[in-house]
Amino acid sequence: MPGIEKQNQLLIRLFSVTSLPLLFLLLAGQAGGVQTPAPQAPVAPSFGTALAIAEPIRLALTPTLDGKIEEEEWDPFFSVPGLTAYLGWEPDKIHVAAVVPNGQDAVVSMDLKSNGWLVGSDNVEVRVSNTGGKPTLVARLLDATNPAGPVFKPLTGMSADSVVSAVSDGTNTTYEFTISDANLGLLPDKWGSKLGIRMDAVPSASGPTEPVNARVMVLVTFMFERSAALPAGLKFKPEGAGRVVAPGENVRIRLTFEGDENSTAQRVELRTEGFARMATNLAQVPFPAFDKKHRAFIDYETGVAKDASVGYRLLRGTITGTDGVAGLTQTSFRVAPPLGVDLVREPVKVMAKIRLVRFAYYLKSNTLRRVKGSVDISSQAPIKINEGEHQTFGIYDPRGTARKVIEFEIPANTSGAFPIKFIVDMDGKKTEFMQYLNVG
Repeated sequence: MPGIEKQNQLLIRLFSVTSLPLLFLLLAGQAGGVQTPAPQAPVAPSFGTALAIAEPIRLALTPTLDGKIEEEEWDPFFSVPGLTAYLGWEPDKIHVAAVVPNGQDAVVSMDLKSNGWLVGSDNVEVRVSNTGGKPTLVARLLDATNPAGPVFKPLTGMSADSVVSAVSDGTNTTYEFTISDANLGLLPDKWGSKLGIRMDAVPSASGPTEPVNARVMVLVTFMFERSAALPAGLKFKPEGAGRVVAPGENVRIRLTFEGDENSTAQRVELRTEGFARMATNLAQVPFPAFDKKHRAFIDYETGVAKDASVGYRLLRGTITGTDGVAGLTQTSFRVAPPLGVDLVREPVKVMAKIRLVRFAYYLKSNTLRRVKGSVDISSQAPIKINEGEHQTFGIYDPRGTARKVIEFEIPANTSGAFPIKFIVDMDGKKTEFMQYLNVG
């Protein structure tokens, strides 16, 4: 079956011509408030219909999952009768929002290798519903490697680790959900990753979708920066995209532009969008002169309020030209908790005997100050912790790391996704982190 680039060649050429101006109009419109078009009467899903999306570059942006689309919380993806969709990401997570008529579920289809649906075993379907007022999320892996026919397999870890919220009014249901990797190594984890994706609305009363249905995907790229409608001849490239800062500390992001003295850029306004807008600085400066290498630099420096919520945020740059027309830049950066936990991903196969398996995990400091504390780790039966259940740590370098080792006992013939809970006590404050051990 042809890959996505071949399937959607004409569509992608259309995006390259129209997407940036369309993106600018969408985002500029958000400044005046949230505009969520009400979906029209539901239309039966056609997985073979190509999607006309707003912008193929998707930015790292963390929402609050409460079933409400807030101002500058989400990045618009597309809107069709019966479905208004939003899409963002961060490493190992995909963030999705969907507004559908009541009685409809939202289905996300992902072709992780961008080689076409029904090709290989890299296709993931996620379906969210709100039956009986209880939001649920079910993830499945489509394995099409068997010539006898493709089959869906449950992704229990992804289903358990992902989070969904839903709010229904008299007409529509708003889903907000985060698809989490659960340490499987399936979802994109770095800047520049690409995948094929589509979103559809299906009746809640309908059964699970069949594995044999072909689906036309659209190719997206996960980035930390993008621009739209800049003055002619001006190119944008930030330094420090994806930068990490803890609440109560400072961050600097440099915006680099390439151009020459013929550029019409005149003035720049810099601010953080959405949830961090009131927790960071607003700056307005004249557009700087270009150096001998035709570069111009603008440094955005800001403190982040101590009570700022954590997550990926967007630095918005509005570039106004002499003609009064405004262009747009956006740069993702992360407001992070002081400390994070990362369990190293290791393949663990099912075996017919009990064995001990050692894993490394890292405590990652996101602050400039020294940190120390302790970690208590617990597992879910039948997985047992043989060694390393309680450990202390000290990290003395700014944004440094500490490597620790834990040993698990895995019973014979055990398979599945098992949550591993880390409770970090740092300076008397306890924070819980969940990681997953996958056996199979």
